[in-house]
Amino acid sequence: MTLSTEELAQLANLAKLEIDGVHTDQLQKKIDYFLTLAHRLTEIELHDTQPLTHPLDVYQPLRKDTATVDAVVHNEQTPTVHVRDSLYIVPAVLESSN
Repeated sequence: MTLSTEELAQLANLAKLEIDGVHTDQLQKKIDYFLTLAHRLTEIELHDTQPLTHPLDVYQPLRKDTATVDAVVHNEQTPTVHVRDSLYIVPAVLESSN
């Protein structure tokens, strides 16, 4: 797949890039090379390939999802005055329409 000079100019315009005439040929060759590689990836047979959840065959046990109250929360909230039941009290920003 090759990219024409007009397509390259349109792509540069969309990307808000300015390409001078000196670098147009060089950039066009690099983009053509990338597009060729991307096209080659579509030709690979992957019908029998299982998806990977991890690149290495390792077991990663997950911890139990349990709520804990750390002493850190208590230590962080001790110097503040605006705390009730381990929650910060903030001023009302929106008023109720009732």
